[in-house]
Amino acid sequence: MLRLRKLPWASLSMLVLTYSAFGWLMSASINSPWLPVFGAVCIVIVMAAFTLPIKKIEKYLDIWFQSKSRSMITMLLGVFSVVIVISALEISARVLVIVAASLLARIDLISQGISKGKIFLILSFLAFSSYILGVVVHEQLVMSGILQRSFLR
Repeated sequence: MLRLRKLPWASLSMLVLTYSAFGWLMSASINSPWLPVFGAVCIVIVMAAFTLPIKKIEKYLDIWFQSKSRSMITMLLGVFSVVIVISALEISARVLVIVAASLLARIDLISQGISKGKIFLILSFLAFSSYILGVVVHEQLVMSGILQRSFLR
């Protein structure tokens, strides 16, 4: 029980609210049976990206940048990515909020001395459950007639 008091509840609450809003927006914007699968894949990618050790990432980047042609391809992809981010600024802002909330929760859990495996499990559980909560609440409000289904552009 003492361990629960040490958890960073503010950042974990922010993570839950962020992923609930993500689920709500996904439910409001996409009418597809693949919605839960797409959201789950996004959550796994975000959570796995933050648990990879930095040393392994540096090792792979060093191998990748040994060639000038690979460096040029990476530069072109980077410029293309910046153009996409600027042209889809609203979506990019939402993704950045999700990433920021996940990073904040991860940093707070690391500062509490929790292992990386447990951090991945905690964050994945909270992200999945709050994402599903957002989808379910939106769908229930639409089915009850309180909200109308309107698809975002």
